[in-house]
Amino acid sequence: MAREPKLTIRKAAEYTGMPTSAIGHAAKLDPPRLRGYQTGPEGRWYFTKSDLDAWMASMVNTPAPKQRRRVAAGK
Repeated sequence: MAREPKLTIRKAAEYTGMPTSAIGHAAKLDPPRLRGYQTGPEGRWYFTKSDLDAWMASMVNTPAPKQRRRVAAGK
């Protein structure tokens, strides 16, 4: 069985339509929400399409955070 190719964080962002910051954040959480592979403690992140698909599917029923309302100064 062939190994699944790994995508860089930029390619993962293109594949999912998510910003690189969201992908990196999900991979760095403890425990991680997104499975990723890192070349070293400060190395580059790599992701498989199947891991990205699973992460995206896990967010289907997750509500978006509420937007903060700005209060005008002096009110």
